[in-house]
Amino acid sequence: MKKYALLLTGIMACNPTARVEEPTLTSQRQNLASVKTLVATSRTFLPGEMPTAQYCQTDTVSEYGLPPQGVPFPANTISLTYDDGPDAYTLELARYLNQKGIRATFFINGCRIKGHPVCSPSDTTQYPESWLSEMVAKGHRIGNHTENHTLLTADDPERRRQQLGATQQLIDPYIRDGYFLVRAPSNCWNASVAETINADPYLSKLEGTFGYDSSYGDWNCPTSETPGQCAQNIVNVLPPGRNGIVQLHDRNVAPGSDYTLKLTKCLVEGVSDPSVGCPSALLPGVTYVPLDALAGIRGQFSFATPEVVATEFSDNTAWPSHFGYYGTVRAGDINGDGHTDVCARGPDGVRCALSQRGTFSAATLWHTGLSDNLGWLPPEYSTTLQLGDVDHDGNADLCARGVDGLYCYKSNGQNGFAAQLTWWAGMFSDANGWNAEESRYGSIHLADIDADGDLDACGRAPDGIVCAHFNGSAFGSLQTWASDFRDDMGWAPARYGSTLRFADLNADGKADVCGRGVNGLRCLVSNGTAFVNGTNWSWPAFADVEGWHTSRARYRSFQLADVDGDGRADACGRNATGIVCAFSNGASFDRTRHVYNADFIDANGWGLDKYGSTVMLADINNDGHADVCGRGAYGIACARAP
Repeated sequence: MKKYALLLTGIMACNPTARVEEPTLTSQRQNLASVKTLVATSRTFLPGEMPTAQYCQTDTVSEYGLPPQGVPFPANTISLTYDDGPDAYTLELARYLNQKGIRATFFINGCRIKGHPVCSPSDTTQYPESWLSEMVAKGHRIGNHTENHTLLTADDPERRRQQLGATQQLIDPYIRDGYFLVRAPSNCWNASVAETINADPYLSKLEGTFGYDSSYGDWNCPTSETPGQCAQNIVNVLPPGRNGIVQLHDRNVAPGSDYTLKLTKCLVEGVSDPSVGCPSALLPGVTYVPLDALAGIRGQFSFATPEVVATEFSDNTAWPSHFGYYGTVRAGDINGDGHTDVCARGPDGVRCALSQRGTFSAATLWHTGLSDNLGWLPPEYSTTLQLGDVDHDGNADLCARGVDGLYCYKSNGQNGFAAQLTWWAGMFSDANGWNAEESRYGSIHLADIDADGDLDACGRAPDGIVCAHFNGSAFGSLQTWASDFRDDMGWAPARYGSTLRFADLNADGKADVCGRGVNGLRCLVSNGTAFVNGTNWSWPAFADVEGWHTSRARYRSFQLADVDGDGRADACGRNATGIVCAFSNGASFDRTRHVYNADFIDANGWGLDKYGSTVMLADINNDGHADVCGRGAYGIACARAP
């Protein structure tokens, strides 16, 4: 329980006495709530009211409010949750939600799984444990709702531990995202329950209890309302911003029915059957997020609180004023000391701040050749800046695409890049069309695609991926490495084509390629001479249905790097609710989750291109795990990987 009295959700009335964490310095809005509110789950209460002590069979119920610094979900952002299952249609519901790109949370009762004691003599139907595996494989979260739907407030400490512990042992093997979630049956909760859980070494990892922002008591709807009528009433009690947690039940007063499946379809897309009562979607334009998007929820693989590591490149400088400045922030080891440095192109050229083992020195001018007065301000030139060790000497060199092609300047390892051109790849020139679209010039990257130790240059042409091999002293001619990511496949818009990234996904030493398309991340692996086996690696993560196409502050933040230290590059990016990563297993990205949800968020200003589009992955403390960094109002802010 993270040692809080409770950690709950909702966006209801404030409690001025609730503890607030110390402010960070990573954005304009800096305070986060560590104690959140509990909201009633019974239809006998008005939205926002607490269940009574009498209802919960206790002397008191918790009445914590949300401090005003708390960060609710953004407008038109919903998290769907389902209690009391599984039931006959739960697996079909999970499959349907996955098809629609929605990751929900199912709070289950252990007694409904075969191998556990039945719920009661009159309620003996159970379902295979394999259902949990498939639900998780579809991207959903499994949470703890006790073994028998007991009122925890009415139980003694030993029964509480038994009720939660038995179900937690059941679901632990299926929790792959590090978030151990709990919702109290009937939302009956108090300090005594929290104390019991916090004192238990096994259960203290639980996050919760989770309330809701909208619940109409759908478990009772089948007695008198069509699924459409019930769904409309759920929408009616949403907050004005149509945001928050929606509480539903996949097992209700009509066990074994498809009522909740139909109700969910009413919310998401509508149902043509007149008897259902919802010909069109009741929540059009809504983005659906999992519960780990809620600010303040901390999983067992959560990044540290972001901190400003360099005041260089802050809003007190020229960098926020033009994409040709803030769009050039890059990380790389330019002096060969094994630690990541940061560079960016400003009006007078390229300035770099050297690593001080976790922080950075004052920036100095390392190269004047890419200055504004030499024509480098336009994005088709400036934003192509790259740092990479082209010649494998231990120092990251400087490259950028100019009018006549890709220009590269060797690092001297001390205080600058060569004044004169060191290497050149003329095939990336304006004359060859590489200035025409952001989806072309924004796709150019340095990567070792053949595992020879030198960096090659690749980019997306209208008819596929082309690369120039570096032979140790020069770039060769362009060769076609894949007839994928073509314009006629839909990759011409910047929100797709400019997201191409190159990194080793399967730990074979060769850089592979991924791009963010309509349906998520499409990736191809290098066999040393070509990129092959193009497939979708991430549905629904990073797909348009999750809003990743909406702005540069989203799609330009997509990066590939090894976050968990297993030698395979993972996929991360910044969305409205924080930093999301999906982890490579060598053949796809899975275990998608928020690695940080309390900053880098839209509510803190990161939805602006001048901040969000600068998010990058870089190992700033040399521990083998890529950290998340970005240029905020106060400079470079980084959240360190666990």
